[in-house]
Amino acid sequence: MVPITRDIARTPTEPASRAETIAEAFASYRLEARLGRGNRATVYRAVHRKDGNVLALRVFDRKLTAEPIFAAQLGEAVSVLAACQHPGLLPILAHGVHDGWAYLARPYVVGDNLRRRLGTPLHLAEALRLLRPVAAALDHAHAAGIVHGDLKPGNILLPASGQVVVTDAGIVGLLPRANTLLSAATGRYYGTPEYLAPEQAHGLALDGRADIYALGVILYEALTGRPPFRGATPRLIVAQHISALPPAFGDQLPGLGAAVEPIILQTLSKDPARRFPTAGALIAALEAVGGGRGADQSLRVGRHPRDDAPGAGDARATNSPDRHDRTG
Repeated sequence: MVPITRDIARTPTEPASRAETIAEAFASYRLEARLGRGNRATVYRAVHRKDGNVLALRVFDRKLTAEPIFAAQLGEAVSVLAACQHPGLLPILAHGVHDGWAYLARPYVVGDNLRRRLGTPLHLAEALRLLRPVAAALDHAHAAGIVHGDLKPGNILLPASGQVVVTDAGIVGLLPRANTLLSAATGRYYGTPEYLAPEQAHGLALDGRADIYALGVILYEALTGRPPFRGATPRLIVAQHISALPPAFGDQLPGLGAAVEPIILQTLSKDPARRFPTAGALIAALEAVGGGRGADQSLRVGRHPRDDAPGAGDARATNSPDRHDRTG
């Protein structure tokens, strides 16, 4: 059986009855540790038994693998993703089905993820330094017809090598009824509530503007130290994405707030047509008002007074896996 090691955390709601049952030897790989679990898949650190390469192996559950629509889409989707090569997108190295489980293999990245960098406000220039390559990767994927569908800080990797990369692009598109937030049969979420675009919550067809919305949420969180919408349950968070306005924060950015806040709020528009047409256009707009590579590093957003109130951080997403993460 695959051991549960110190670098692997159960999700807070995962019952003990969901203990892993996949054997340590899996296809051409040796599973060493579980990195995270969603509703429809589990990610492992694995070693290829022939060449010794360390990989991140996403194993989809058997029930999902057995669904005809999933089996039909998997090979086609992987081909599209494999053809979408970009330095900022973590590639798929292999895929297949073993003993009733479909799987995808990607490089195992040594380093951190953006989730661990958030929680206190970043300088505008530092936030853009981290997210500029993310925007470039998203625009490349969107040009190829690929929507990430679950962009969040935990899926933005910060390798020791220094090249920021986005992982799990297109995975949501492999899931049956992926554009529907809640499955009536299971009550499961496809996406992460804190970063979910309103149209995804409504179960509408997605395009790249849903990812741009998520990027806007991440920027908001990077600059303020908190996501725009928080709540005790995923449903409460999602309801705010649909109908609530993000809390204002411009007065916390001395000298730049009046210019930066409208840009972020435009990105978080409920109407996709009102958002920036590309992620690169969003970054360029922020660079133009003072977030460029040579911007004054002393300019940053301060903490909001409500963050110091009792219970203010109770609903904040935790480190990977994210607290309300419901993606397979």
